[in-house]
Amino acid sequence: METDIGSEVTVIIPCKHVCSLTRRAVGKIRDQYPDVPVVLLPDSLPEVDETDSHTRVLQSPTPILGGKRNYAVERTETPYVAFIDSDAFPDERWLENAVAQLKGDASIGIVGGPNVMDPESSRQEYFSWLACKSYLVSGGSVHEKVRSSSRWVDRLPSCNMIIPRELFLELEGFSTDVITGEDIELCIKVVDSGRRILFCEDVVVFHKTRSLKGFWLQRYVWGKSTFDVLRKTYPKYLSSILPFLFVSGLLVLAGLGALQPVFWQFLAAIVAAYLAVVAFEAWRVGGSLAEKLRVAPYLLVGNLAPGIGAVVAFFLGDSIRSYRYYTNED
Repeated sequence: METDIGSEVTVIIPCKHVCSLTRRAVGKIRDQYPDVPVVLLPDSLPEVDETDSHTRVLQSPTPILGGKRNYAVERTETPYVAFIDSDAFPDERWLENAVAQLKGDASIGIVGGPNVMDPESSRQEYFSWLACKSYLVSGGSVHEKVRSSSRWVDRLPSCNMIIPRELFLELEGFSTDVITGEDIELCIKVVDSGRRILFCEDVVVFHKTRSLKGFWLQRYVWGKSTFDVLRKTYPKYLSSILPFLFVSGLLVLAGLGALQPVFWQFLAAIVAAYLAVVAFEAWRVGGSLAEKLRVAPYLLVGNLAPGIGAVVAFFLGDSIRSYRYYTNED
């Protein structure tokens, strides 16, 4: 028997404001799920309420994404909650496929799946998506960027995450004091509770990527949160400091080079090797020669910006102040 999905799941969408991307997300959800409850969480209420009878707009008491989602979950009643970003929308049977997995196996704590390129992407956004197909940018999460096969994973991003409401509340939800990376801590808590996390090939969302400038800001802010997240998840997530170590290492060598020229030679050799790796990845993920050339700057930005953000945070701290940079392009 087909699940009455409208009584099973609430979809939660945090946003800075109810913009055209947010309205698009709600519209795409409504195309599939006319009766599913949707909760929007902007920083301030819109002047004109354009929502339908099954959509609530709640002014969030906090600008932090994790806090917004927690606030919404506390005000829902359905057995499951689904998180999606305001610049994303679901593929067919997104909720049905996720709920079927959760109901079919009590050991599963979270279900998510691919978040693939938005079909309405611009040319620049296409190149940032190409860059995300490289391990230089996405690391072990490359499989999330394409329609790849189902597997057990250690974490899933909160742009595509379905979880039993009772479990979410039991684990006290997302962290409320980091800009990004709140999903990492929640996934660790789910695994530590004895549950498993399923990356399901049939639970797909289309997710907006960024222009080169937007990609830089997004990755930079992610880097600013590195140490905030690490403090909460240590000794797990240690690999997150690799961009910090690489960028800070380059800076140290440059500083030493001012005192002893031989260090410039070490720096030049490392940079040359690094650029060769970038060139290889550009050749691998790009299609035509033009694509291979154009994706290279996105690979550099995607790989270096988190390290630069982490270096800045290491010396200046307070990644929360960077929230103003963390926005969808609309």
